[in-house]
Amino acid sequence: MNQNNGAPAAEEKGKKILIIEDDHNLQDALNLKLSAKGWQVIQAFNGQEGLQKLDAEDVSIVLLDIAMPIMNGFEMLKKLADEHKLGKYKIIIISNSIYEPLQTPETKDLIKDLPYMIKSNYTLSQIVERVKTLAEK
Repeated sequence: MNQNNGAPAAEEKGKKILIIEDDHNLQDALNLKLSAKGWQVIQAFNGQEGLQKLDAEDVSIVLLDIAMPIMNGFEMLKKLADEHKLGKYKIIIISNSIYEPLQTPETKDLIKDLPYMIKSNYTLSQIVERVKTLAEK
């Protein structure tokens, strides 16, 4: 944030972030917070829709839920890995638990290097700060 006038910092302005989350209230809240920081927010409500948005948009960061209808986050990560696209995106997993029943040895390997935030343990501001930190890497 520009300290002089409250405008988004130049390095954040115009960057695209894809939020893949089936909770509409959380989507809206994150959209407001990130838009206020200068991010262009793209929304998807399941992994299948998220993959379509990734193909259509030039995204800097992905916030990815795990437990979603149609295609869960692990299935989406596997599809990205199968298509050799996983390393193309900076991904932060945001979920309410570790969803052990959905994990396999393969999915555990896919997420081992990704930031993993349990939503109930973080405020929206902390999630936005993590996005900023990852964007700077």
